[in-house]
Amino acid sequence: MTVTVTCLCPQRGLIMRPSGADVLWVLLVLQVARYIGYVARINERFSRYGSTADRADGIVRNKAHLVGRGYTCQNLAQSKIYNQDVAYVSEALSRHINLRRLQIGTEFTAGLDEDKRAIALKVSLPASQQISSKVGNVFLDHYVLRDSREEAELSWHAIKAVRPVDRAAVHAGNEIDLSLYEAARQVNIPLDAFDKFVRVMSFSVDFQRDIQRGDQFELVYEKTVDRLTGDVLSSGKLNYAGIILSGKRMGYYRFTHPDGQIGWYDRNGKSAVRTLMRTPVNGARLSSRYGMRRHPVTGFNAMHRGIDFAVPTGTPILAAGSGSVEAAGWNGNYGKYVRIRHNSTYKTAYAHMSRIAPGISKGRKITQGEVIGYVGSTGRSTGPHLHYEIMVNNRQVNPMTVQLPAGKGVPNDQMQAFSDVVKAIEKQMKDSLTPDYVGVTLQQAALER
Repeated sequence: MTVTVTCLCPQRGLIMRPSGADVLWVLLVLQVARYIGYVARINERFSRYGSTADRADGIVRNKAHLVGRGYTCQNLAQSKIYNQDVAYVSEALSRHINLRRLQIGTEFTAGLDEDKRAIALKVSLPASQQISSKVGNVFLDHYVLRDSREEAELSWHAIKAVRPVDRAAVHAGNEIDLSLYEAARQVNIPLDAFDKFVRVMSFSVDFQRDIQRGDQFELVYEKTVDRLTGDVLSSGKLNYAGIILSGKRMGYYRFTHPDGQIGWYDRNGKSAVRTLMRTPVNGARLSSRYGMRRHPVTGFNAMHRGIDFAVPTGTPILAAGSGSVEAAGWNGNYGKYVRIRHNSTYKTAYAHMSRIAPGISKGRKITQGEVIGYVGSTGRSTGPHLHYEIMVNNRQVNPMTVQLPAGKGVPNDQMQAFSDVVKAIEKQMKDSLTPDYVGVTLQQAALER
């Protein structure tokens, strides 16, 4: 019998960052595990049998869910593991992982015999807790195995081994009808990939005004699949973002520079990034534009020197650009307020926050996209929203129409490497055209023009 227990409770987990020696140890254990056949035999038992109890060797499948804060010995008891085995299993596991720092998505699969006595336990960590390597995340499983030939207190042995995974590129796209979000949902684009797509495009696209029915978008993202179960372990690494607006095509490719910095560029190496983001909050609806308006509180006509985005309380507010914090705190009618100086020309301001993010104070250096606070309704406000201002030479301007300078393009000495990346991504787009994609490809659209 196998009992699968999934950790549903959020924890501030300890992200595994192993030393080189630890990685070598993992690889060594993997080889040993393969040699003695532990991993293969246990995984076969965990994945081979169905849900009926009348199997030849008495192994069946069953599922349960872990509820509560973190791991306790009671969790294993809930998995129907004998009480006298719980302490031994916990002791063996604790040599490899901190059982009280497990995160959402941690999965326990317990193998039980006909007498519901545990014979093995597999602990699979979620993607957020996997260790990093040059080839991406390394997915580890922890196994605790019982040797019936030994005394109870000596019979449980823990090992860890790399899980076999496959990585694949997914090419997805759609025609926009009701909304960009709905079009993405229709073709099952992961939220992580969609969020990154919106961030890349937010420098060039006004999502409130530019998108019309019939426009198209496409993207290429990567997913990691468990080779044994077929489960998607992670998805969302975006490699390409493209869109056609009123027949005009834009497309940007992910490129990692030699120093590890990631940039987004068109085919010619021009940056997608601008000095400032026009929309520094995700999922926003533009509720009040720049210019003269009747103030919703005072009732008088007055110049509105910024724009308002209606979003729920607590939504993260992002720094529109890199710079240093010039002001952070209470500012009269603005409520909780942050102002950032980006260079000698540009500043941005964010008002009516419910709270300012920890560590955000005057003089603090900020990077573009960093969370600086959370949407609220403090100060003179009628409801939760973000009031956003862009200042050029200390004068407020219209954030939606101001011309913003582009970021730096791909350096000349990296153009050949960038060109190779573009070719590889376009090959992914050609090779991975799947039912996830609806409509004409942007390459076809470019050829038809």
